[in-house]
Amino acid sequence: MSGFMLVPNPSVFPTAWYSRCRDPERTMMHLDIELPGTLDGGRVEATVEAVCATANLSATMKTTLKKFPGCVHWHFKKPGETGILEVTWWPRDNGTRPPRLWLSVHGNRTADWIDHIQPRIKKALEVSLTN
Repeated sequence: MSGFMLVPNPSVFPTAWYSRCRDPERTMMHLDIELPGTLDGGRVEATVEAVCATANLSATMKTTLKKFPGCVHWHFKKPGETGILEVTWWPRDNGTRPPRLWLSVHGNRTADWIDHIQPRIKKALEVSLTN
C-alpha cells in the first residue's frame, strides 16, 4: 500500500506496532497477545469478554472483519468516556497460519484510559489463556 508502513513504538508498548498512514488521524496501534500452542476458540471469546468486563469495559459491537475471514472483532468502551478499544480474535485456518489475538486503537478513537488499560488487558488475557 502506498503511504502505509509499520513502525515499532517501544516508548509506549515494547510489543506494539503502529500502522501509520499519511493522515495522522488514521494511525492505528496494534498490540499482539502472546498465545499458548493450543486454544479453544469458544474459550478465547469467553475470556476476552470476561477480562474486558472485569476491567469495567462494555462491548458495544461484536462482529467480523472482511479483511480477516472467520475472525471475531469487538469494540469496547469505558462507560462515560470517549475512546474505543478494539479486540480481534483470528483463529487458525486449517493450519496455514497460527491463530492471532490482538488489541487495536484507531488514532481518532484513542483516550487516556486506553493507554493505561491496554497493558493490564494484555497481561490478563495472556495469563487467563495460558492457564
